[in-house]
Amino acid sequence: MTSRGGTIDGFFYKNANNGATGGDGSVDPAPRLGGTRVNDLHHDGPKLCAYVSPDPSEEDLQWLTQMGVTHCFTWIRYLEGWNTRSIASLRRIIEAHGLILNNIGCLELGKNPAIILGTRDRDAEIERFATFIGMLSKAGVHVTTFTWEPEGVVYSTGTAVVRGGALGRYVDAHTLSRLPTSSPAGETITEARLWANMAYFLERMVPVCERHRVRLLLHPNDPPMQQVCGMPCLMRTREAFERVFAAAGNSPWVGMEFCCGTWMEGLRKGSSRDDDDAGCGDRVRGGDGETRGDGSDSKSVSRCGGGDASRHGDPVGVDDGAQGWASHGRSGDRDDGGGGCDAAVRVLGGFGHGPDALFEALDHFIRLGKVGIVHLRNTTAPLPRFAETFVDDGFLDVCRVARVLVNAKFHGTVILDHTPPFAGQAGDRCATSFSIGYIKACLRAAQAAL
Repeated sequence: MTSRGGTIDGFFYKNANNGATGGDGSVDPAPRLGGTRVNDLHHDGPKLCAYVSPDPSEEDLQWLTQMGVTHCFTWIRYLEGWNTRSIASLRRIIEAHGLILNNIGCLELGKNPAIILGTRDRDAEIERFATFIGMLSKAGVHVTTFTWEPEGVVYSTGTAVVRGGALGRYVDAHTLSRLPTSSPAGETITEARLWANMAYFLERMVPVCERHRVRLLLHPNDPPMQQVCGMPCLMRTREAFERVFAAAGNSPWVGMEFCCGTWMEGLRKGSSRDDDDAGCGDRVRGGDGETRGDGSDSKSVSRCGGGDASRHGDPVGVDDGAQGWASHGRSGDRDDGGGGCDAAVRVLGGFGHGPDALFEALDHFIRLGKVGIVHLRNTTAPLPRFAETFVDDGFLDVCRVARVLVNAKFHGTVILDHTPPFAGQAGDRCATSFSIGYIKACLRAAQAAL
């Protein structure tokens, strides 16, 4: 017996056209029938958005429309080979399927080492970024994104086993803090230098964005540590974003990608007094992930959970979620080599105390008109150790995020950021479909509750 669409409807229903059980059995041409659309998200509220290849197939676009998303975005690696005409052509192809191309990012510009580090090539790279902005505008795309972390720096330490044996991205702040510097020629890069470079960039880009009416959205550093590979991470606090907005003259054309996952990574447990009274050992504890290997190998595998992970042999995975959050701040399982805390690990939790800090910041920046895109994903715990898990499995209350978005009248796009793939042939697409369906249900429930 075969099934269609993951169901067994072929087993129960006989097709009157040919008397067969299962199979296609549709008439030609197939009738196009639609629902009453009462389950759609409100048009003036959050918009569901999903990634699409810059060279999408018919199947890619059909899949997006079948999931019920209305908007999509893409990344191009290099500017070369793209121009106003090719971007406009991509937009038309996407719009022919009833979708809106909301934003395009260019990896070599949005994570540009010359711009971020202020090397002698930065003026030429800023000029290329301005050219890209102009191309987007003429092609009818009015959003792009950037980060203040140069391409090529390592920001993960392997994979971890999460729900159902799935593998999610794993981050251990201790390991990252001890990696060798990746700055040019081993030179010291200071926060002051990066802030000066940010101001230099904004001074030149804000007028370009205003002239072309293209919004430039900044993503936080992920993970939001003090430094990684000798590279300071500027965008690790709420105050850092406020500083950027001030440096941009509070222009409406400079905003943020509010990445809930990164914000979660940078939360602290408990009250500010608890944190002030805690010793160093309390500050650097994380979820009880166990690593196979030394953690620095990209193929290392960890079991992220709350309890009985073995230190010898194959670790045993357990359920994460609230356990991973509750274990943040525990003093057992210290791993500082006996010589005190890593300096970069000691300064964690820059996004505030507990999940409420995330919800308050999200509401605050939406009401200021600074949030253009919301990234949604879930993790097992905050730093110093966490794994990315399924959107319904971590310590972030996604339903509460949806309520914040609806109550604050957010009308930008909501994007599934990352998710572990499902097993076997189900893979990435099924995991993405499940996650987007879950997010849409949370948003629709929040709207229905008004």
